[in-house]
Amino acid sequence: MSSRTLLACVCFCLLIASPSLAQPRIGGLGSVLIFPVFKGTGNTTTLVTVTNTNQSEVLCGNGFREGDVEVRFTYVDAGTCLQMDRQESLSPADTITVSPSQHIPGLGEGYLVIEALDPETFLPIDFDFLLGSAQILDTSAQTKFTYLAYGFEAPSNQGAFGSDSCGRDFVDVPASGHFGTIDFNGAEYDFFPDSILLDHFGGEGSPPSVPAATFSNRLWLMTTGGAAPEAFNLLGWNNNEVRFSSVSQSSCASDTTLGSISLSTNQSILSTGGDPGELFGIASGWLTLTSNNPSVGILGVFSQTISVGPRVHRSGRTLQVSGTRTVSLGRP
Repeated sequence: MSSRTLLACVCFCLLIASPSLAQPRIGGLGSVLIFPVFKGTGNTTTLVTVTNTNQSEVLCGNGFREGDVEVRFTYVDAGTCLQMDRQESLSPADTITVSPSQHIPGLGEGYLVIEALDPETFLPIDFDFLLGSAQILDTSAQTKFTYLAYGFEAPSNQGAFGSDSCGRDFVDVPASGHFGTIDFNGAEYDFFPDSILLDHFGGEGSPPSVPAATFSNRLWLMTTGGAAPEAFNLLGWNNNEVRFSSVSQSSCASDTTLGSISLSTNQSILSTGGDPGELFGIASGWLTLTSNNPSVGILGVFSQTISVGPRVHRSGRTLQVSGTRTVSLGRP
């Protein structure tokens, strides 16, 4: 074998042995789904939908079908960071919509983790067929918006932990009867993003060029660090590349505004050095958020409201992702 051929073989073996460098997919299929926010307080209600896109009716040796899956809903309370879970059985091509405050009575606000399990053993499996979205409804303002869940795939481990009766790889094995953590390390599940990005926002307040309009927003963040406050960096630019930055904190799950993190996001400051010829003179920008702790991940959802007299328009979306980092989340 020539040295060139040997080098090519070595490079190929390293490539297939290396863990995936995949990020979560917004609105994508996965074995784990993460919803950064649910709210069931006051006049606000959340509807969470999880769909099993596997349509296989092929029977396995244990009586279950290849498309059958058990789904664990792990709700994390924003105030206490305590976990509460429920399980639901999804048949092939099945879908379920739940209200968190009814799924677990008394639950208020926080974030939600969905994990695919073998319906026979309840062990986590490689089942990249789950799809999710959430609607947040405000009955007092008569507004709603929909956002898409983050989908994390389970890279194939070639049965390193064994397989269920349908031949689907187990993702993890229990230690002393408990699974411990969900590891987003490119081997168990896709990595967490290193940063999350908001591609556009309108500055808070009323633009002088459109005084009848008022811009406001909400930013929901979930962090994997638990109840202890974790610092994160905000780095942003207005629509003429003028940069601003700020440092803030979040623990577990937070409900805040951009203005509470940085005053540079309001109309008057954001317009300084901006381009008055863009978007009718309405100050706008974009930003990134990054946890200062390299072992803590952050995900988020943003909502923008524009009010013009009695008319209210509200939109929302999942924040985009950039880079990768290894983090872990505790299981119930």
